[in-house]
Amino acid sequence: MSETDTTDKKQEENSNMVQSMKLKNEIDELKRKQLQIMELKFRSQTEHHQEEISIHKHKMQQLLAQKKILDHDILMRTAQLDAVKHELQTRDQHNLQNLDHLLSSARVKLLEAQLNDAEYYQTSA
Repeated sequence: MSETDTTDKKQEENSNMVQSMKLKNEIDELKRKQLQIMELKFRSQTEHHQEEISIHKHKMQQLLAQKKILDHDILMRTAQLDAVKHELQTRDQHNLQNLDHLLSSARVKLLEAQLNDAEYYQTSA
């Protein structure tokens, strides 16, 4: 082998090595860019999820506040209903006592009328 052949071979090896290094650098650069894109995508998704979580938390807080108001409203209406029931029971009991008293009075008056009516005893006997 001659010196030129050896030199050519060395130059070719050097050229191949340089090309290999360039390809490796290009691959590394592409990997870095791919990683950056993935990081950006991840950050974007994370921000989006955080916004969604924030929106859902806000809605949940609104619903909890609304539930608290409705629970209070139910409690107040239940108390009003219980008061009305009690009032109606008291009034009904009082009305029944009055009716019982009126009925007793009517019976007493009917008995008095029958006792004082001479014809009652003649027709019933």
